[in-house]
Amino acid sequence: MSAGLALPGVVTACSADGGAADSYQRRLTVDYDLTTAQQRQLKIVLERQDVEELEVCRNEFQSLPKDVQDAIIRARRRVEERIRALLDPDQLRRFDAATTNSSR
Repeated sequence: MSAGLALPGVVTACSADGGAADSYQRRLTVDYDLTTAQQRQLKIVLERQDVEELEVCRNEFQSLPKDVQDAIIRARRRVEERIRALLDPDQLRRFDAATTNSSR
């Protein structure tokens, strides 16, 4: 996705996958020879971007067509099922407690 290269936070915020953002950060680091301090600051900038874009996604979810909302919910459920499958019983208990109490 070309948006992921130009705007990695969009991909991260809407898909919960930091891969594109990490790749973008590495590219900037190499292309501009960023110092360690600049890399830390860039990480903060990109994390803030992710938070802001996630908020946009959350605010716009209700305005999406119903079939798109349903598809997103199904995708989220599949991800949650996959996460649950890789956890041990203690981790699963904590995960279930955290996700039950979250406002997702």
